Amino acid sequence: MAKDWPEKDDTRTECAMLTVPMDYANPQGRKIKIAVSRTKATDPGKRRGVLVHSPGGPGLVNVDAPLSLAEKGLRSLATDHDVIGFDPRGVGYSDKIECRESPYEEQPAPTEKEREKAFFDYQEKENRRCTATDSAFVRQLTTANIARDVDSIRAALGESKISFFGVSYGTAVGANYRSLFDDRVDRM
Repeated sequence: MAKDWPEKDDTRTECAMLTVPMDYANPQGRKIKIAVSRTKATDPGKRRGVLVHSPGGPGLVNVDAPLSLAEKGLRSLATDHDVIGFDPRGVGYSDKIECRESPYEEQPAPTEKEREKAFFDYQEKENRRCTATDSAFVRQLTTANIARDVDSIRAALGESKISFFGVSYGTAVGANYRSLFDDRVDRM
């Protein structure tokens, strides 16, 4: 757990790292860690389960979302649900590849289209270089595996079902989750 997670003045959020298979087809193989956070239901007597929030993106950090969601937009749901956030694999506090880009030196080009093409070529080269540092990991950065990670979070919390709230790309994670684990969905 990182020393700055959660924020110093946040006394409600619980944070943990969950170990999951990098490749769910080989569950005994390499493991990775997923950052997970939770704010508990504000009325424990009415608690009906957990609400997992999946962000847009892909690539958006989400571990800091439960407190703000519980205090603002989802306040009514946070009364009877623990609100769960997580940084998807490859993002934020979860395991990811750290690559520093080489400095980009803009090439003189007579047209904007040629300058944009040169920058595109630079980005493509940098992406290939970074991907090559751990191609096995990169191949497992799929929406279906993020949905499987959500189910690992559900299991770690000891819940038989989850409710799910997805935003933008998070709705794709939810659709994958429902396709893979329909019997484990309360509300979506």
